[in-house]
Amino acid sequence: HLHVVEALTTLFEASGAAAHARHLRAVLQLVLARAVDPRHHHAIDEPLDRHWRRPRIRRAPRRVSYGHGVELAWLAGRAVEALGDPPEPVRAVALRLVDHALRYGFDARRGGLAHWGPPVGQARLALYLPAADRVKHWWEQAEHLVATLDAYRWTGAGRYLAAFARQFEWVWRHQMDHAAGEWFEATAWR
Repeated sequence: HLHVVEALTTLFEASGAAAHARHLRAVLQLVLARAVDPRHHHAIDEPLDRHWRRPRIRRAPRRVSYGHGVELAWLAGRAVEALGDPPEPVRAVALRLVDHALRYGFDARRGGLAHWGPPVGQARLALYLPAADRVKHWWEQAEHLVATLDAYRWTGAGRYLAAFARQFEWVWRHQMDHAAGEWFEATAWR
């Protein structure tokens, strides 16, 4: 549904139609209310039922996608900007999603965002992830670049700009195939 938010944002920007704004607000509200863990502030990647509830047999997720969290953060921020609505409530949720990814999924030493990892707990990825899972996929890196820049733009907090710079350094040095002018699908780190 985060891509429905993305599409509706573009549709509303193109049309300016009140009906498109109404649908965008409804989907954005639904996604932020039901697809973000209210306790730990990560995107919920597990299946929900048709009423947007978690299954009755509930267990804590073993891992979460940090890329989906940061992607939702910047898409929600852009949606509320397009709508011209007060941004603070949406930005508060978006910033918590970015903060979660920075705390648990970001490799602050090398740069780059992990593919997946713990919803809470061990923040040092080198200790948590098995060697085979130390992979950074291109799309998560791209989403993280946008999310950290937006977080900096919204807050002026230097830590977001520093995270962007470290992230960009990772992408430029390791994720980019400069000879082909393309991104590597995934890179592993030690």
